[in-house]
Amino acid sequence: MKVLRVLSLFDGISCGMIALKRAGIPVGRYVAYEIEPNAIKISKKNYPQIEQCGDVTKEDFTKYKDFDLLIGGSPCQDLSNYKYDRGEVKGLDGEKSSLFYYYVKALKEVKPKYFLLENVASMEKKWADVISEELGVEPIMINSALVCAAERKRLYWTNIPNIEQPEDKGIVLKDIVIPSNEVPDKYWYTKYPITVHDGDVKVKATIHLNSHRQAKEVYGLNHKCNTLLCDGNGGNLVKKIYQDNRVRKLTPLEYERLQTLPDYYTDCVADSRRYTAIGNGWTVDVIAHIFKSLFETLESDERAEIIKQPTLFDLDKEEEFMEEKQELITNENMIRWNEIDDLIGKPVFDKDNDAWRILNGYKRIKKDYFVSFTDSYDFEEVDLNRTNLYRNEELAYKK
Repeated sequence: MKVLRVLSLFDGISCGMIALKRAGIPVGRYVAYEIEPNAIKISKKNYPQIEQCGDVTKEDFTKYKDFDLLIGGSPCQDLSNYKYDRGEVKGLDGEKSSLFYYYVKALKEVKPKYFLLENVASMEKKWADVISEELGVEPIMINSALVCAAERKRLYWTNIPNIEQPEDKGIVLKDIVIPSNEVPDKYWYTKYPITVHDGDVKVKATIHLNSHRQAKEVYGLNHKCNTLLCDGNGGNLVKKIYQDNRVRKLTPLEYERLQTLPDYYTDCVADSRRYTAIGNGWTVDVIAHIFKSLFETLESDERAEIIKQPTLFDLDKEEEFMEEKQELITNENMIRWNEIDDLIGKPVFDKDNDAWRILNGYKRIKKDYFVSFTDSYDFEEVDLNRTNLYRNEELAYKK
């Protein structure tokens, strides 16, 4: 499969990279634009190979022209319904959410084959319509609750085809929390009045804090919590649960699990920064679900490209073929899988068939590896560490 070049704007903690890996898509370059220091620190801890480039407002994106994939989740602060309660909604005219237009700029300058943009589903329709008009596609709404223990409705604008809703995994809070005896004291509430509600209900208790209404909600373990707020900062807005007849806030590790991140992915920064970074991030398994459709599309594109190629070697080029064969005989190494890409369209000696053949294509499906030749449309499985393909016919039979 083709190795992708990815441009990620508002990259955060590089959830896009995790999702690409989970979808089985190989990444050659991943260029990230992010300015939040703690998010960058988390990204570098997990993926030091990512190219961190800083501020999107100071960049000419034409240098990434023809990158394969553009992704991003532009800031939602001026679009989120959480701001409605405080009369602060400015939409795409707001200082932060207007950064969306830099995504549009990148899309026009890079002209990637595929793109993905994420933002909150609670935005006013007029703003969603503006985004749709700018990007030329209508969004699909996916609730992260299908793949994790938290509600999180998001809109995804993409030209990746054939995206369906993820399968409901039925995950609830009890599936992701750690045992109460392993939770440090600092996460437990002991000083505030608590009202416990009857029955197995979503909001099992109310803690009487002088805070936003969502901060007072305490969730039962047989249910999902509401959307993580990205400005929790480790304070009272962090989601709370009722566990063993007590109330506590969820730990950063449990927040990671709510966003389907790897455990301890964010443990290189302070707890308060972890909550914020996780809340700002993507639900990885939702993005991986979208990228699995991209994986299938890339596989389909690859098959189509192979069908376009001639099935028989052009006899008019026989002289050129023989010259290239003689040149390759000087290289005495068996061809390894990581060399295949450089040899497409070139002659190799196939020891299994005792013949020189022209490599036509290759693909990987999970742990299985396949190559094809111009004398056949069929893919033939090869061993990852022993392809039995050679540049040198003599070496193939050397004892």
